[in-house]
Amino acid sequence: MSGPASFMTSASTEDVNTFLQAQTFSAGIVGCRAYAPFGEVNIAAGGNASPALSTPVQAHWCGVATNVGTGFVAMRAGSITGLSINLNAAAAGSNLIVGVYVNGTIANAAAIVTLTSAGSQVKGQAVFAHGLYPIAAGDVVDVRIRTGSGWSATAADAAISVEIAS
Repeated sequence: MSGPASFMTSASTEDVNTFLQAQTFSAGIVGCRAYAPFGEVNIAAGGNASPALSTPVQAHWCGVATNVGTGFVAMRAGSITGLSINLNAAAAGSNLIVGVYVNGTIANAAAIVTLTSAGSQVKGQAVFAHGLYPIAAGDVVDVRIRTGSGWSATAADAAISVEIAS
């Protein structure tokens, strides 16, 4: 027998340990990573000239417009290790700030990605050290967007992903 099945049936303890060592990811993460998808269609202008002072608008879990007020429920303890956003149109008229929230509270003021209108940005990402923004099993993770009142890319749609490592 050859292939993966033969490896599994004839694997020695040394082979298994080597495999497990290979599962240590960057930033010291051992275990698995999950990606929670969020999305927002037709991003609206915020209620304040400053995006940071505008009321955050919750992005839809799985990008489904009817999933208002929901988020990703953590199946096990871990931590938020990444955030990414991709727009189908450039940020315009105002910056756009995307933040990660845990149980309705921002994980940290630094757990954000900002797309600048001056740079006409369409994508951005941030990675965070494992353990910096911990979550417990059962915590609800969601994403919220802030724009300023000058936001003019109101036809822009966003695809957002939160990386969670256990």
